[in-house]
Amino acid sequence: DTTGLAHLEGEAVSIALDGVVYASPHNPAYATVTVTGGAVAIPTGYSTAVIGLPFTVDVRTLDIESSGTRSTKEAGVNVKRVGLWVEETGAVWAGQKVPTVDHTLTGLHQHPMRDDEEQALAAGETKTGYGEILTDGAWSRSGSIFIRHVDPTPMTLLAAIPYFDAGR
Repeated sequence: DTTGLAHLEGEAVSIALDGVVYASPHNPAYATVTVTGGAVAIPTGYSTAVIGLPFTVDVRTLDIESSGTRSTKEAGVNVKRVGLWVEETGAVWAGQKVPTVDHTLTGLHQHPMRDDEEQALAAGETKTGYGEILTDGAWSRSGSIFIRHVDPTPMTLLAAIPYFDAGR
């Protein structure tokens, strides 16, 4: 057990054990742990436990605009995938539409966190480099991309590059 968390009583918390996500209330892939009696139960054998309130990082890119004779606002844009350049970043999700519920990942697709050899990264590892996310490919007038990060891991987004068709 980890004690000394009375100030978080009744709160669902994010937990990283030696840098590996153990609990993340906004990510259904992980457990939800609630502080009870000023403590939480965690597995033994870890040297560092980071426990705190969950956070959600949201990024929305600017609209796509072309310099052609027909504006993308008039023609429409279909973003089929987005490339992300990241540095020392854990899991990231992206899509074209902002989810209608706070902190949800519904309608978003996960960034393929893989190393240069295309092997899945081990738990707790981060990625530096480039990866792509396929989107739902819906036509819109803006072409903006929505990016969300919900786990207790680092995120440094260096660039978001939409790959799209314009005009229909």
